[in-house]
Amino acid sequence: MSIVQRLKRKWPWMVVLFVGIFLLLHWLFEVYLHPLAQNMLAGAIGAIITVVATKFLLGHQTEHEEAKEKSTELFSQKVDRFDHLIKKLAALADGDKVNDDELDSFEQEVRRASLVMHEETLTKLLKFRQQLQVFRNPDMEFDDLDELEQRVFLKYYSQDDFINLWDVVTLLRQDLGVYGDEAARVSSHIATERETYAALEARLEDSKLYFQRGVSNEPAAAAAE
Repeated sequence: MSIVQRLKRKWPWMVVLFVGIFLLLHWLFEVYLHPLAQNMLAGAIGAIITVVATKFLLGHQTEHEEAKEKSTELFSQKVDRFDHLIKKLAALADGDKVNDDELDSFEQEVRRASLVMHEETLTKLLKFRQQLQVFRNPDMEFDDLDELEQRVFLKYYSQDDFINLWDVVTLLRQDLGVYGDEAARVSSHIATERETYAALEARLEDSKLYFQRGVSNEPAAAAAE
């Protein structure tokens, strides 16, 4: 237990002690002590009070510095471990279906980072790992699942429990304490880009179908002529 914590727990007794000492010294000063002895005793008491106050302040400052160093070290370890996690996720997203070796490697990274992450973050990451084991694709939305896969997922969870790749990144940012307006802006931008890309894909598919119909109709038109 630190000095500050001990003083906080014992402060009522300390108040009683100081009041008692003050009354005793006042009585001694007024009745028994010679003026020279009074001055010497007053100097000694002042020195003692100065030493105690200095020790208290230095102890509090030392505890504050130790807590700050621990917090800085913890944040540094978090950044390092979370960086490994994000790189692992990026590698999974760049590949094809996630295989068992990649799944085990991702789980090992999660367990290494579990020492410095919040319990809620760990719980969701382990749920994401179970999701990967079933669907084998980290970069997918709930709507990307076919009807059978959706029924299987909804048998055990709700749709809101589905975790995609950006959810994991956002979760790690929240754990680091850097989640805010910027992350929300990036998330909104990514969602808009996905919608735009999907719309372009749909238009491209329509153009292909139109071109195929035109090509297939050319021989029939030539034969009619």
